Amino acid sequence: MFSRHAGAGDSLLLVNAVLNGDPPRRPKIVLKDLLQLDPTIDVLLNRVGAAFVPSTGRAGDLVTAAIARMAREADARDALVLFPEGGNFTEGRREKAIAKLEQIGRSDLADRAENLERLLPPKVLGVSTAIDAAPTAMVVFVGHAGLERLSSARDIWKNVPMDHTIRIRIWRVPAEDVPPMPERETWLYEQWEAIDEWLGGVAASD
Repeated sequence: MFSRHAGAGDSLLLVNAVLNGDPPRRPKIVLKDLLQLDPTIDVLLNRVGAAFVPSTGRAGDLVTAAIARMAREADARDALVLFPEGGNFTEGRREKAIAKLEQIGRSDLADRAENLERLLPPKVLGVSTAIDAAPTAMVVFVGHAGLERLSSARDIWKNVPMDHTIRIRIWRVPAEDVPPMPERETWLYEQWEAIDEWLGGVAASD
C-alpha cells in the first residue's frame, strides 16, 4: 500500500483499514523514528508490526534495507504500508524537494513536482525496493482527505473524537500490471498526479 502522507492520523487510519478489511491483514509499516515520540503510535504500531527507521538524511540504506526485509517477510496475510513522500506536505518541504530535483539534474521531475499542488513528489526508491522484494504482490494506492489537521500528538488529542468527514480513494494494480524499473518512476508520478487531482476535486466540492 502506497499512501499519501498527511499527519500521524493517516498511519492509524491505514492500520485500522488493514486490520479490519476484507480480508483482514496484518499491517507492516515503515515509519520515521521521530513518530515514536507520540505514545499512541509507539505502542500501537510496535504491536502490529512496524519498522522505525532513522529520520536523518543519511539513513537511506537503513530505510531501503528495512523496506526490503519487511516486503520479503510478508505473506498473503500481510500488507506492507509505505508513504512515498517521506513526510507530511508543507509548502516549504515542497519547494525544497523541487530544488533538490533540480540540483541532481532531474528538471523533468522537478517540472512534474511543480504541478503537484497538495503533495510532495514521491520517492521511487522505497517503492521499487518493496516491489522488487515482493514481485507477486498487488499494489494498492491510497489517497485521503480530511486528516490534514491531525499532524501532531496535540492535534490528535484536540480533534478526537473526530466530527468531520474523511474521504478516501483507493485503487489496485495487479502485480502483472506493475511496470518494470525503467518505467516505474513515470508510473509512480502518474499515480501521485491522480491523487493530487482528486484532492483538488474534493477541495472544490467542500
